[in-house]
Amino acid sequence: MKHTIGKRLAYVREQLSADDPETNWTQARVAEETGLKQNMITRIEHTGAGTFDAFLCVLLFYHSKGFNIRWLLLEDNTAEPLYIGEKAETTSSRAFIMSIKQQLEGFLSGVEEESKP
Repeated sequence: MKHTIGKRLAYVREQLSADDPETNWTQARVAEETGLKQNMITRIEHTGAGTFDAFLCVLLFYHSKGFNIRWLLLEDNTAEPLYIGEKAETTSSRAFIMSIKQQLEGFLSGVEEESKP
C-alpha cells in the first residue's frame, strides 16, 4: 500500500502542474513549498516511505491545493473524488488525518514500551 500511496502522490503533483500550467510543480518545487528536502519528496513518491512528519506535511500541502486526502490514503479510493468539493469535506479530511496521526502515535508508543528492557 505504501508504494501505491507514493504513486498517487506523484500523480497528484503531476495533476497540480496540469491544473496550473504556469507553475511547474517539480519535486523540488513541492519540497520548497513544504519546507522539506527534495530527496524526501522523491523517497515518498518512489517508495511511499519517509518520516511521519514529512508524510503529513506533504498530505497537508496537497490538501491545501484542493486534493482529497482520502483519495490518496484509502486502499479502495474508487468512491472518492480526487478533489475536495466542499468546506465540510475539508474539515472531514483534516479530522481523518488527525485520527490517523493519533492511531500511529498510539501504535508507536506501544512499540517503544515493548522495546524497553
